[in-house]
Amino acid sequence: MAASGLVMFEGSGIRVIKCGLHASEFVEKDMVGGFYHPAFRELCEGMIYRYNMEFQLKQTDSRDVIFAVNDTCISKAGGHKKANIDYFSQQGINVKIIGDKSIPKYQCELRR
Repeated sequence: MAASGLVMFEGSGIRVIKCGLHASEFVEKDMVGGFYHPAFRELCEGMIYRYNMEFQLKQTDSRDVIFAVNDTCISKAGGHKKANIDYFSQQGINVKIIGDKSIPKYQCELRR
């Protein structure tokens, strides 16, 4: 999965500067097959946060939770078009995401 590859590379100190194809009308028009999304990296980063949140949610039975993430990653943690917020909401879990400069990229901290 692309999301796990992204974590693996960046965790090994390999900076990923491009993820997916450049979004343009030519790519969308001339595409023959395969997966394409104009916000592919954002989808991957949202999945990384979702997996981390799900793992931490196993430690609590609370239905109202707060996750702290790096200040620059609040929207990534919420997911593309708030997909992660909606995902947890459908499971009856109210998730709020706040920023904390001390938390590393792709990490989240469950705060009740």
